[in-house]
Amino acid sequence: MDIQEAQKRLSDPFEEHDLNWMVIQSDVDAHGPWVRVIPYVTNRAVQQRLDDVFGLSGWKNVYRDTPRGQLCGLKVLIGDQWITKWDGASYTDTDPLKGALSVAMKRASVQFGVGRYLYSIEPVFVRCQALADRFECTANYTTIKQQLSQNEFTYIRAQWETPTLPAWALPHAKFDSYLEAIESAETLTALKAALIEAVKVADVHNRSDIKGMAHTLRDSRLFELEELSEQKRKESLERFNAWLKQQIQYLEEAENESILEMQFKSLQLELRGQCSSLTLNKADYEARINQVKQQRISQLQGAH
Repeated sequence: MDIQEAQKRLSDPFEEHDLNWMVIQSDVDAHGPWVRVIPYVTNRAVQQRLDDVFGLSGWKNVYRDTPRGQLCGLKVLIGDQWITKWDGASYTDTDPLKGALSVAMKRASVQFGVGRYLYSIEPVFVRCQALADRFECTANYTTIKQQLSQNEFTYIRAQWETPTLPAWALPHAKFDSYLEAIESAETLTALKAALIEAVKVADVHNRSDIKGMAHTLRDSRLFELEELSEQKRKESLERFNAWLKQQIQYLEEAENESILEMQFKSLQLELRGQCSSLTLNKADYEARINQVKQQRISQLQGAH
């Protein structure tokens, strides 16, 4: 097994049962209690991943005490070379030593790519169900601090349902929908967003071929959208010129100067809006309609 293969196997997504969710924010609003949660991989799942990739004798931990926690040096054997990555964690409030050892190891494993994709998952907002007693809980239990006044607060017992992971964060993700989103993007903004999602899922699954396909499809769709945009602009300009021709004719046929002035001011306002939306130089068109106005004034005055 070479480094590239090891990297791929280490960074593969985990099954949902290998993940837990952690509350990072909670509060109570007019609709009741809520939490924001993020997924994290269990330490046992990390150990199993290391066993699967390197075997029982192909990896080991080295720990160092620090005043505030533990440092973990995670060693893996690739070929005949031991590679070590270090990271650490503070002592936790409950079971301080065990918590620090576990978190330090997981953080060190992230440096090898294990579960790193989980950092791309945005925190999930979940509404909670308030409980009268913890024994009523049938889902994930939490307590939420509710501020009653400046100096008064209480704790609410609540439960929340485990969110569903995005499809791209699951093993054996199907890539077709991400590529189809690129092909069917209707705007440049949508195209950019579709490419970002496709590249994200390709990176998570170490599929350089999918990433290449995504960029190829993006380039093709970008060309199509630019052609479509040019065609739409051409059609818009044709409609604009037809409209302006009609408006100029109205000025040329104005029965008197009062009607002419009213039509001119109305046309001037609408012309500015049209030029703005079509990114045209309004000064050129204003000069044109002003010339028509002056010619019509001369004609009307000459008639008298």
